[in-house]
Order: sequence, then C-alpha cells, then structure tokens
Amino acid sequence: MQQKHLTGKYAAILQIIFIVMSLYLTSLHSFLLFHVLVEFFSVVIGFTIFAITWNSRKYIDNTFILLIGISFLPVGILDLIHTLSCKGMGVVGASDPDLATQLWIAARYFSSLSFLAGSFLVKKKISPNLILSVFLGIIAMAFLSIFYFGNFPAMYIEGQGITNIKVVSEYLIALFFICSLFLLYFNRSYFDKRILGLLVLAINAEIISELIFTLYVEANGGLNLAGHIFKVTAFYLIYLVFVEFSLMEPFRFLFKNLKDSESALKESEGRYKALVEFSPEAIIVHRQGEIIYSNQAAADLLQAGHPAELEGMNVINFVHKEYFGIIKERLGKLNNGLNRTDPLDIKIIGLKGDIIEAEVRSMVVFLQDSKAVFTIVKDITDRKKSEDVLRVAAEEWRRTFDSISDPIFILDKESRIIQVNKAFVKLIGKDYDEILGKKCFELIHHRDD
Repeated sequence: MQQKHLTGKYAAILQIIFIVMSLYLTSLHSFLLFHVLVEFFSVVIGFTIFAITWNSRKYIDNTFILLIGISFLPVGILDLIHTLSCKGMGVVGASDPDLATQLWIAARYFSSLSFLAGSFLVKKKISPNLILSVFLGIIAMAFLSIFYFGNFPAMYIEGQGITNIKVVSEYLIALFFICSLFLLYFNRSYFDKRILGLLVLAINAEIISELIFTLYVEANGGLNLAGHIFKVTAFYLIYLVFVEFSLMEPFRFLFKNLKDSESALKESEGRYKALVEFSPEAIIVHRQGEIIYSNQAAADLLQAGHPAELEGMNVINFVHKEYFGIIKERLGKLNNGLNRTDPLDIKIIGLKGDIIEAEVRSMVVFLQDSKAVFTIVKDITDRKKSEDVLRVAAEEWRRTFDSISDPIFILDKESRIIQVNKAFVKLIGKDYDEILGKKCFELIHHRDD
C-alpha cells in the first residue's frame, strides 16, 4: 500500500511537470496559444470537477467538497468567457484587455470565497440545489455588472497596466485562500490525509498565482505566464482530488465520512459486545429457539464450560417441564409480532441436571437483517430461598399469634388495626375483612373519634 502511494505521488509530480513544460514550450511560439491552452485546460477541469460532484452529490457528505465541486461550474464559465475576451481572440468584447481582466478577477473572487465558505461550513449540511442556485445567482449578477451596467471596477488600462483595485483584489483573493488554509487545518479531521495534502498544495499554488498577478505590467509578460502556470497547477491538483481519487479510490474520498461512521459503529459494537460479554447477568440470543450466542455468565448458569458449548442447542431443553407450555407460548408471541415479554419466574435445568430458579425476560432484536430473541436470565435461587424462609417464619408467627387465648390487636400510628388474632375476631364477632383497617375506637367503643 505504501509503495502504491509513493508510485501515485511520483506519477502525479511527473504529470504536473509534463503539463507545465508542454505549456511553457507553447508560450515560446505564441503567448496567445499558451494562454488559450492554459485557460481551456482549466475550463475542462472545472466542468469535469462539477460533473463528478453533481453526479455524486447524494454520496458526498463533506460540505466543503460539495461546495467547492459545485463552484467549479460558475468558475469554469467565467474562465471560458475570460479566455474568449482576451486580446487576439476577437470573440467577446472586441479583445478588450480590461474586460478579460475583470472576468479573471470575478472568477478568482468566486473561487477564493467558495474555498473560504466551504472551510467555514464543513460541519454543516447544505442542499446541493441551494448551493447551485446561489452560485448561479451570483454569476448572473457578475455578468450584469460587467456587461450590462458597466459598473464593475476597471482592472487593466491599456498602456498603464493593472490598476490599484486589481492589485488590492489579488491580495484580498490571496488572503481568502490563506484563511481557508487555516480553517482547513482546524477541520483536518474531516478529510483523508492524502486529500487534505492535495488541497493544501492546490491552495498554496493559488496563493502564489494571485501574488504573482499583482506584479505584472504587460499582459503578455513573463510574470503573467508564471501566474498562469501556478493556476493550472492548482487546478490539476484539485482535479486529482475530485476525479482521480473519487473514481479510483472512492472510499478514500466520497465515502470518507461513511468510513468514519462505519468505524464509529464498529467501535460502538465492540463496546456493546464487551458489556454483554462481561455482564453479570446471563444473556442468550436465539433464533427459532436455537442458541446462536451466549455470554460467559450464561455458560456458568447453565453449567457449561464455555459459551460455545451452548451454540446450536435449543433453549427449551433448559426449561423445566412445568414451564414448557408458557415458554413456548411466549416464544410464539415473540415470533409473531410481540416486541418484548414481561419478567417471568421459572425453573431451568443445567447441563448437570441441577434445577435453578430463574427470572427470564426477552425482547426481539435484528442480527444481520434477521429476527432473533435476546433473553436475559437472572439466577434468583437465593432470592427464592430467602422468600421461602420468610414465608415459613410468617406462617409460624401467625400460628403462634392465633394460638394465644387472649384477644390481641396491632395498630399502626394512626390507630388503624393492621393485625388481630382469632381470639379478637371471636370477641368482636366480625370477619377479618371487616376488622382490618378500622380504627380501634370504632370497633371497641363504637365512636368515630
């Protein structure tokens, strides 16, 4: 995997070098040819990025990636019109260098602000349709300002070069890219490391490009050429992010957050399994009565050496014959729509034949898209023994209490009779139910207070 990563890295570097050298060689022949190739290359990349993003929008849950990908449609449109309006093309605006520069600045503002907005909104969920609608609205306003109202600031004056507003704009655009760079660093956990690395390189190339464009005087000069070289490098790096990695390694990009969710789910499942494994309560999962999982507490309760010994056995085999009917009835209800059962005290039989008093309660769960029954079995043998001891003691106390020949009654703090012996019942001449709960003076003195 590491070798594959290094091979891909060197291949990308060689591709960039080849593209840059090819474009530079065309500039030696004609700057116009160089410029057209650079811009058309950028436009094709931009439209491709948009197409990939738009067709994958249902699966991209990273808002930064989604927003940047959609932004390449208006950026590509602006770059295309910019190219057609450049000096020597004669297609749009009679080759007005200021018009071409205005369109250039509009595209760069759009790109940088999209990166900045995406960096801010990386944790938010935004509709792709809303993003596209807003972007198309903004580009429409830009075209109206440039072509219809004519109030877009002048960016280039023939014979003087770029204007101060153009220089300030380039610095602002570079600042927007720098801010997005810092925000990406703080949100780096939302990105695959290789993707983040490519984005950082692309943004740095954009920054360098914008700074270079603050310096040139001649539209056909060397600085202009260098600025375009860095721009096409930035676009190609973003191309690697949106196209190569989204197609060749989709799980490293489009579904990174899905992978993170799956990892979180596996971690959660691991914690849940640990809780079940180490639960002091016996837990058994069965399907159609057949045990498919049990924890160590269940194995100990049912006198098995290991949970694996219980797998494949039928839960009915561990139920005392006195409770066959009610347990089969409860399992039938669970298989026919009942979600859970109330706790029930039963007797179960261990593998060694010992009878165990137990409380069982069950609920329906789904494992691997198939219904199963999750049952918790609690050993209540000691509780039952304690209850038997208390019952015997209560019976002995009652016999002793009733054997006393003198009438006796016991009152609570409100003077209500809560216990009487047989002698008292005989004396009053009433049944137990008529005596208990009454105040003593009502029965003995026939008074209400």
